[in-house]
Amino acid sequence: MLRRATLLGTLLLASVTHAATDLVARYLDNYPQQGELQAAEEAPVLTWTRELRGVQSVWVAEGERLTPRVLLSYPDDDGQLLGGLTLAPNGTWLAYVRGSSSNTSGEANNPLNLADPQERALWVVALSDGKPQRIAGGGSTPGNLAISPDSSTLAFSRGRDVWLAKPGAAIQPIRAFTIRGSIGGLAWSPDGQRLAFVNGRGAFSMIGVFDVATRQIRFLAPSIDKDASPVWSPDGRWLAFTRSSEPVQSYRFDQKADVVPWSLMIADTSTWQVATRWTADRGAGSAAYYKALLWSGNDELVFLWEKTGWSHIYRLSRTEGVPRAVTSGEGEVAAVTIARDGRTLYYHANTELRERYDLFSVPVAGGKPKELLAGYGVTAYFAPPALLDNGAVAVDAYTPREPGQIMLIGAQGKPRALVANATPSEFPAKELPEPEIVEVKAADGVVSRSLLYRPKKVGSGKVPALVYAHGGSRSIQTLRPNHLAGLVESLVMSGYAVIVPNFRSGLGYGLKFREAQGYGAAGGTDLADIVAAGEYLRALPEVASDRIGIFGLSYGGYLTTAALARAPKLFAAGVSIVGVTDWQMELELDAGGAPLPFRLTKRLELEELAYKSSAMADLSGWRAPILFIAGGDDQAGWIQEASQLGYLLRERQIPVESWVEPNGTHSPATHAMLRARADAALDFFERRLKQPKTTVTTP
Repeated sequence: MLRRATLLGTLLLASVTHAATDLVARYLDNYPQQGELQAAEEAPVLTWTRELRGVQSVWVAEGERLTPRVLLSYPDDDGQLLGGLTLAPNGTWLAYVRGSSSNTSGEANNPLNLADPQERALWVVALSDGKPQRIAGGGSTPGNLAISPDSSTLAFSRGRDVWLAKPGAAIQPIRAFTIRGSIGGLAWSPDGQRLAFVNGRGAFSMIGVFDVATRQIRFLAPSIDKDASPVWSPDGRWLAFTRSSEPVQSYRFDQKADVVPWSLMIADTSTWQVATRWTADRGAGSAAYYKALLWSGNDELVFLWEKTGWSHIYRLSRTEGVPRAVTSGEGEVAAVTIARDGRTLYYHANTELRERYDLFSVPVAGGKPKELLAGYGVTAYFAPPALLDNGAVAVDAYTPREPGQIMLIGAQGKPRALVANATPSEFPAKELPEPEIVEVKAADGVVSRSLLYRPKKVGSGKVPALVYAHGGSRSIQTLRPNHLAGLVESLVMSGYAVIVPNFRSGLGYGLKFREAQGYGAAGGTDLADIVAAGEYLRALPEVASDRIGIFGLSYGGYLTTAALARAPKLFAAGVSIVGVTDWQMELELDAGGAPLPFRLTKRLELEELAYKSSAMADLSGWRAPILFIAGGDDQAGWIQEASQLGYLLRERQIPVESWVEPNGTHSPATHAMLRARADAALDFFERRLKQPKTTVTTP
């Protein structure tokens, strides 16, 4: 009889797991992703990338009606990513990069274990024929694409070189110059005769200007500081950039709320004299975290500043006065751009609701902001909206039950979806749960806002529950269906209650919350928010208090293992997806990826603090089973850490499972890998938290 009951439980579990896996499939297989939205400056043309089930494509919409069509497509789910989309100002051609990024050995990732090595290559394609031409590949990764104002020349960096290419029947790139250090921030002058760039030299960086005709390079007032974000005035007479003073011995988790203030610099391009136009105040806003620098049509600089503890838009005359706030209040401006006439700003901000970034416009001179897309949130809130030459605005936007799609807001303010039926009809939009926003108070008094998902049908019994810890930690979980975290919605539809805490050190809640004291490897204070979220679940009447689990991605993987170690009576199972488990590994590199030159005493102090902030410091109470999901070619998640922690847990006879992609990276390289990660996590929780219990024990 016992055997029959066990068999029945196994069959029931298999049925439940199959149904749950089907939900994951319907969700992830029908979730399209848009990105890289671009608008031509001189023509009614939009371009963007799209991915569905691993099929990557470039789309274009052009003409008076902006009729959309597929320009080119890569049908294989091979993990060779498409990005860097850059559209010529005249809207006749574009450039892009395809291929995975390189690992620490300089090898392009090969997620499918193909016999031949893969490459990351630069391509151009004319919108008239859709036939890509390969410009460069192999060796150093091409990047930092910039097309000249007359649409004749593509500039791109490759290692320590900058190259120039003129699209045509036979494209032959010409090396413009070679320089020490890294190259970024390529920016053409309005006349197309000069190219500004950022030259990184480790502890400092400089703004360089390359003269195309003479092939001479000029550096603008080089100093011991870090210069960035070069931007030309519309007439080319002035070149502005930011300058910040940063300590060489900088640790990733050092406090950056009150530092040596940053400055705005302006170079006169007729004499190349450089002057400091303005320096931020000490205290809030002294660090330039949100970087945006623009010229208005009124000879003013427009930039983001956290003077009030919130990121807002300010304007500053080139010649006199102090910055004036254009936006204000609680909430953050994440990205901003300016209309062709230089008089109107378009930006993304979460001033209406913290968990949703909306699209607004406001005059540069100031005034009441106008919300342009009510009912929709902006998907890529750090990417400025695309502005067309006819006054229309395009943005990738979502609703709580619909994935992102390209929305067009005409000059008269009426929005419309650019592509009909952009989301497949099989996507379970009507079944998606909409979360509640709840406030959760940690033991130390910090209040964080969380997204609480309750299963639609609770039934007569109590349900298992999960805490999901997002990656980052510098990110925010918004009110949108989420591709990478689509497991959350699938789990809720499968009968779990799920809470997603926006824990301290994340974005969206102001400077003080982001620069929280002692977060991460500096003390692990953010774990208190995760534990508080678990306690919130346990207090819900529909939740089975002994079946609460936790899972997290990347930084969230760290919080997962730390929670299992520090709150063993609360969490019954956990899944760490490409997660950090030992912060001591972070001590090997500074915030910029270079070896830390700390004095020995300081290093030992930080090493001890990092160790105590990690799960490794105390495994004595750990008792829950764990699943490690990792990529064998992950340069960020440190699979070595999972191996070490797994070994220590097995020594303590803790059940440890693992699922490793041999050539997987930090993010799932292919759609199949994304599905496999989700299926592995779901199967684990179905077995560990949802398995039917058999009580028939007759001999």
